[in-house]
Amino acid sequence: MRFGAPYDDAVRELTSLYGEPSVVDENHCVFKNSLFNHGGTTFNEVKCNFKNNRLVEERFYKQARTKAAAVRNMMILKKSLEKEHSMSEDYEDDGTAFFTGGLAPTGIGRLFAISVQPRNGQWATLLQYGPFKFN
Repeated sequence: MRFGAPYDDAVRELTSLYGEPSVVDENHCVFKNSLFNHGGTTFNEVKCNFKNNRLVEERFYKQARTKAAAVRNMMILKKSLEKEHSMSEDYEDDGTAFFTGGLAPTGIGRLFAISVQPRNGQWATLLQYGPFKFN
């Protein structure tokens, strides 16, 4: 997906990649109707965010029943993505690791972050591209 793409072009391309969106408005486009494979992991949901009529962020969620399961999923994803991208590791306040890597399409900052977070009463592994700032 091309970050910074104009809204109409991005929604058209996202729809061809992920199917019909469950939610679409000027700020978000959410896909929940299918499973999405990325980086060797199958995700349950993709949320795309827009700012100033441009695609600035994509978030891939994989639900898990426990935090430990979400962390295992994160480590599998990390192993897959580090084959193509250099990564750094940091830690949340509770000691849980998270990873950042790649180079943003703007040339400044990271391309993605991988973490775990509580979501909808469960845990989720999150692969987040962006948000990127375009002038």
